[in-house]
Amino acid sequence: MGTYLSSPKTEKISQDMSYPHIDYGVSGMQGWRISMEDAHCCIANLGEDEEKYLFGVFDGHGGKEVAEYCAQNISKFLLDTEAYTEGNIKAALKEAFMTIDEAITCDEVIAELKKLGEDNENDADDNDEDEAEMLLKEANMPLEEVLKKFTNEIKVKLISNGLAHDSENEDESEKQVETANASKKKMFKKLPDNLEIYDVSEEKLNNVVSNEVVVSDEATIFKNNNNGKASTTSKDDSLLVSADKKNLLGETAGSSSDMASIEDGSSHIDINHDEDNGSCQVDNDDKDDIDYVIQNDDDDNDDDSDEESEDGSEYSEDDGFQDSEGVQFQQGSEQVGKDSGTTAVVAMLHGNKLYVANAGDSRCVLCRNGKAIDMSIDHKPEDELERKRIKNAGSKITSDGRVNGGLNLSRAIGDHNYKQNKSIPSEEQAITACPDIQELLLSKEDSFMVLACDGIWNVMSSEEVIQFVKKRIDESDEKIKLSTICEELFDKCLSPNTENDGSGCDNMTCIIVRFKHQILENKISQKRANADEQYIPNKKQKK
Repeated sequence: MGTYLSSPKTEKISQDMSYPHIDYGVSGMQGWRISMEDAHCCIANLGEDEEKYLFGVFDGHGGKEVAEYCAQNISKFLLDTEAYTEGNIKAALKEAFMTIDEAITCDEVIAELKKLGEDNENDADDNDEDEAEMLLKEANMPLEEVLKKFTNEIKVKLISNGLAHDSENEDESEKQVETANASKKKMFKKLPDNLEIYDVSEEKLNNVVSNEVVVSDEATIFKNNNNGKASTTSKDDSLLVSADKKNLLGETAGSSSDMASIEDGSSHIDINHDEDNGSCQVDNDDKDDIDYVIQNDDDDNDDDSDEESEDGSEYSEDDGFQDSEGVQFQQGSEQVGKDSGTTAVVAMLHGNKLYVANAGDSRCVLCRNGKAIDMSIDHKPEDELERKRIKNAGSKITSDGRVNGGLNLSRAIGDHNYKQNKSIPSEEQAITACPDIQELLLSKEDSFMVLACDGIWNVMSSEEVIQFVKKRIDESDEKIKLSTICEELFDKCLSPNTENDGSGCDNMTCIIVRFKHQILENKISQKRANADEQYIPNKKQKK
């Protein structure tokens, strides 16, 4: 997802349950994203066995349908494996991941995924209605109030932020251009031919709203020559604020004769300030080269698969997108399960044995002796093992850590556009659903575990999350709901705005499972006693 809401959806959907061996709490929050694409499962009495529990977190991308399908069906696929009936849980978990991934390509499952996708579109429509209602309200507000509303957003900057510079001071401007070109990536948007750019240096804007003009993101203020109105475009074009040039720029905005420049690494545009009206005229003989205006670059830091190109890419109808090194960019598909997928971290508890299977960058962390123990490994393309597999599958990793310019994950369920090499097995595809699996014997030192999506782990480390949860469990006078701790964790991670690298702006899902060791130990002791009782008589009979 490359688009954010203008304000986060902070409603949490939570649940708490208690069973003989464990308590758990789970919660999910949409946050800044335009839709909720996470899903989870919490299953007690797995296979009608009161000592078996299954927990999973699924972080979808390109839609929620694959994540939802996995959450609803992973237990069925697990129970149906031959390995499970034989008691080989590790093999059963691997088989479940691989078979559910394969099932996504079947017509029957595709139809089900489409239905889940339609539900997702309805959710997005609801969000659009909320946004439209808010925009309508803002349209009827005085300009000053609209601007005040966004005082926490980043100030408009061109000259001062290194993306534009004063050409009269070449030494300083060269440094600023180097700073601009060193940025990971800058997004540009083509302007209509009938637009001219205003001077948006801060000193020109200090006549509005207590000497400070603020708009969402690094927007550019421009005017349309047809009607003489000035406008600002926000980061996702969902907000458009218009005002008369005189009110926005002030009466005295026309005294400068300096020149500013904008560079994107390949083109250079000089902007001359008009002394009469304070606007900037583009000075360039080749009008076809005047294409760009600096726009928000939030999407550069998106962790999902929407953004599938990078700076230096070129497009041809025959070859598709290629970067400067000739990397073929992943071609999209409208078919569900091909251009959409999900991470999966699944924890199965069987008595005092814990099994964790993981594909992607959702994570399971255990609290042992008050410290964090990672029960899963994030799968990223730049990791040596992952990089080798991706290369052997005939794919490449772009400089921003994405497979063929698309996914920044190296393992996922779904995403079958990345699994088209028919000469290699599923486990060796560029993107594979094959999980890493960990097994651990629980002891008294293990108090709880946390499963969560990267909306949490991109903000806090495993150790930080464990300490956050532990502190609230230990210091609570009353028995605090585990879902309440999940909710507090979301509030802790939620970013106040989207003016960052995307951390704290993602969907958030978290499950906390607390172990009841006394009951587990009693069960194990009873089983041993029963085994001894059955064994001793047989021994006497032999005598």
